Amino acid sequence: MRRKFGNRWVEYRDPIDLMDRPSNVEIGLCWYQKGANNKWTYDLTDHLMVDLETIIALAIMTYIGESNVYELHPGDEKVFNDFADES
Repeated sequence: MRRKFGNRWVEYRDPIDLMDRPSNVEIGLCWYQKGANNKWTYDLTDHLMVDLETIIALAIMTYIGESNVYELHPGDEKVFNDFADES
């Protein structure tokens, strides 16, 4: 996470309340690729900084070591699908 102070970006480690988001904060995101049966794999090549204002919600993902994938919590999948359907 980083926050802009004046003309400069600095690393920011303070807690963030997603209901009352401070301005000028960016979050570093690394993406996952969706596979079959609600399984996801981590994509190390796709990393970028995005404004905190663009975050929809936090997701709960469980790592499954045997298959080297992450599983998205079914409740979170519903939240994201409902959001996508409204857009």
